[in-house]
Amino acid sequence: MAETARTFVDDGTATSTPLSDRLAISLPSDAARTSELSETSEPKWVAAVTEEFVSLNALNHGWDGYGAGPIRSDVLNFATQLLARIMLPGTPPPHLTPMSHEGIMIEWHQHGIELEIEIEAPAQVWVCISVDGQEEEWPMRNDFNALSDSISELTRRAAPAC
Repeated sequence: MAETARTFVDDGTATSTPLSDRLAISLPSDAARTSELSETSEPKWVAAVTEEFVSLNALNHGWDGYGAGPIRSDVLNFATQLLARIMLPGTPPPHLTPMSHEGIMIEWHQHGIELEIEIEAPAQVWVCISVDGQEEEWPMRNDFNALSDSISELTRRAAPAC
């Protein structure tokens, strides 16, 4: 049975969509393309991220032992859209951390790059990045282009040396 994401429509009714379908639908067509010889049509990070979204989606009220509510479905939906827009096929999968304010943290701590994207609500995002000790922080609304250089550098550093 496929794990599903809670989605709330404008009238307040709930619907469900398999998380793997939500990520697959969100992937840009050029990022999903692979060789005809490949057995998979999605980047390796998608499976890892899907598993983490399933875990986050399953958190119930009080998951942190202090009464935190479940992770908001609109935050999970926004996070999938954000990742689909910024990730490259060779980008290492991020770790997704639930936050007690019902949001999530998307984070990488590898290859000399510390990148944290905290999503409190859709379009209420805080980014903190440190590359080789040079740190920057900024709020982000809808312009994800500010992350493209960081993701490209992370992907480049994660690539196996030829």
